[in-house]
Amino acid sequence: MIGFGIDLVGITMIAFGNLDALNGTDNATETYNYEHSAAGSSIERQIKATRKYEKELDEIDERRDILTISGGVCLLGGGVLH
Repeated sequence: MIGFGIDLVGITMIAFGNLDALNGTDNATETYNYEHSAAGSSIERQIKATRKYEKELDEIDERRDILTISGGVCLLGGGVLH
């Protein structure tokens, strides 16, 4: 019974990580598009907007990777406990 519970936690973590990444990427892209267009012809502001966008995407990927790995560990642990 505990194994099934741990499996459920693992699946939830993986699903949440992917959903968070999808929503975060959409939000980051919207912000980037706004800031890039607001920068106008200022190359410096365009570069800042691009770097901020890339940093946000890296942070999103890192969170997703952590949740995916943790979820995988829970799935393996749950499989052992079955």
